[in-house]
Amino acid sequence: MKHNKLLAEMLLVITLILTSFVCIHPVMAEDNGNNDIHYNIEVVVDASGSLKETDPEDNRYTAIDIFLQTLREDGNNVGSVVFTSKIEEDAGLSDMNSKNSKEKLSSQIRSHVPDSGDTNIGLALQTAVNALNSSDNESEKIILLLSDGNTDMGSPEDDERSFEIERKAVEQCVTDGIKVYGICLNSNGTANLQEFKDITSSTSGAFLEVKSSKNLVMALKDFYGQIFKTKYISDTKIIKDGVASKSIEVPSYGIEELNITINNASKLSDVTITKPNGVNMSKNEFSGISSRIGDYYFVKITAPDAGIWVVTVKGKEGTEITFDFVFNADNSVGLETVSEDNSFSINEDVKFSAVFYSEGEKLIGKKYYEYYTATLVVNFADGKNENPQYYPMEADGENGFKASLTYDKEGIYEVYAVLTCGEFESLSEPITISIGNALPVFSAGDDVVTVKITKLFNKEETIDIGQYFSDKEDQDLSLTILASSYDDEDIEGPEGNEITLKKLVDGKMTVQAEDVSGGTVKGVIQIEVKNLTWIILLVGGIILLIIVGIVLFRIYKGTVRFFAGYLNVFSASQVDDSNSRPATNFTGKYALSNFCLMNHQFDNGMYFKVLPDKSVPGDGSHKLMLVSSKTFYYLSPSGEIATKSLEMVTGMTYDIRSTSQEDSTGYNDTISISLEESY
Repeated sequence: MKHNKLLAEMLLVITLILTSFVCIHPVMAEDNGNNDIHYNIEVVVDASGSLKETDPEDNRYTAIDIFLQTLREDGNNVGSVVFTSKIEEDAGLSDMNSKNSKEKLSSQIRSHVPDSGDTNIGLALQTAVNALNSSDNESEKIILLLSDGNTDMGSPEDDERSFEIERKAVEQCVTDGIKVYGICLNSNGTANLQEFKDITSSTSGAFLEVKSSKNLVMALKDFYGQIFKTKYISDTKIIKDGVASKSIEVPSYGIEELNITINNASKLSDVTITKPNGVNMSKNEFSGISSRIGDYYFVKITAPDAGIWVVTVKGKEGTEITFDFVFNADNSVGLETVSEDNSFSINEDVKFSAVFYSEGEKLIGKKYYEYYTATLVVNFADGKNENPQYYPMEADGENGFKASLTYDKEGIYEVYAVLTCGEFESLSEPITISIGNALPVFSAGDDVVTVKITKLFNKEETIDIGQYFSDKEDQDLSLTILASSYDDEDIEGPEGNEITLKKLVDGKMTVQAEDVSGGTVKGVIQIEVKNLTWIILLVGGIILLIIVGIVLFRIYKGTVRFFAGYLNVFSASQVDDSNSRPATNFTGKYALSNFCLMNHQFDNGMYFKVLPDKSVPGDGSHKLMLVSSKTFYYLSPSGEIATKSLEMVTGMTYDIRSTSQEDSTGYNDTISISLEESY
């Protein structure tokens, strides 16, 4: 009974463990609020043999070098993937915190000279995605893709395999919020531009076609401005009387670095930088912050003083010089409305506010905004109207800038703010507003909903994803999976609000909900599968251990259990010449032959086995069992019984024969067995 009670308690505990896991749990990610935006960037560079013809002057390396050197030296991690038909180089993310770290990465990219080889864009993208997702920080994720062609693996079969990898990589980018910026160097006009457009548009990135490698520097500068929500300030001058100059105003607040690029460096004899206090930078000082990249001078000034800086060059008469300036700010612009879901009625005043954020905190104070102006830029969200409207914002004292707009027609608009000081511009992330129709809402906002699934005996699971989306006007929303980490055959739906996972593994999906008016919202749903098969194995193992333990315990008890009495065996046969002696305190098995019985036909292997006996304290027993491989006959009070085993207890005498009494030819070798208690 004790064993049964213990087993029942263990099964109860196991059942409670199992039932605590078997369910689907939605978990909302916490909102991290506004933070300074840092970046993890993978530079993906084509090294196929065709680059020797399309970019013989290695302008792509110059463009990449300038892009890297322009990065602020705090908070940005960059890696590189160099590819042909295979991955030639996969340099993991590293902190671009100095001029040396950027030059080191540049050297790694340059070390792979274009040679023969096909173009496997899919594998390169997937490698970059894997590298970005291996990082555990919360930085924005960017891929810069530079190639002079499209996927070309030498055969339709290999092309399709690469395209399939590419499709899954793009879906991961959509789900994980990785933007792809692609540059196609299409100097011979044969590239498949649609492949680049599909990759970049799906991931909310951007695409540029470049006809000449000489324009790669400008293309990457364009991307830099898009990524970092700023712009290059560019001005072209002609050297006259041996001199050309350009001035630039540094705002009084928010500028961490001033980057200056000057082309035609080979035609210049001198570069001088004059500080706002009118003092020229010394040659040693200039040498420490400048470098020569291709035919460009690059200068990075950290913590520049506010005021007017002047760059003066001397060189060959008539040379065209382009001065490019870009500011790296230590803050970001945030644009907000008074509505949580950015939905408004027709003719309702839509109030906007634009402020700086730093270290996740809104900056309050007149000193941050007194030299800035602000503009609200409005466009249709669907992009059909490419003529944005510009509205000046009003200074709001210590609270940045404000504006109020009224709309008399339904529509969905994309709006962003531009804060300007002199020639410096800082842009906010765009927000989408809806007029006359409330936009659908994703329950986690910009964060992720995590759905936890328990896998035990179930091979598939149906999930109601519609519960995470809502709309004020429409109860039924149209759901679409825009991207998923699952293979097509591993997921079904949506059917109404539900999807069915055919393969229970961890994954992510980006779902779009659309109302009847065309208003949409996107949400990322992460699936976490807890595989409880191990619990079944654990339970099975526990049960097995219990069984083994019981068996071993019984074996052990069998080795220490002893007969606590006297066993006597006597022969009733006249021909028996036995010399029987009593046996006591024996364990396990005790052979009948130990009693020196002679002239009998019983099995020579007959033995007495000590049986468990709870009536006797400790390991003693008053019970035995006589065991034989041959049938013998027990002369019981009720008659003769044929058997191969006979249980016996102390205080009793048992008569047995080797043959039946009914067998007249049998040999009469009756023996008497008596068991007496010891005192």
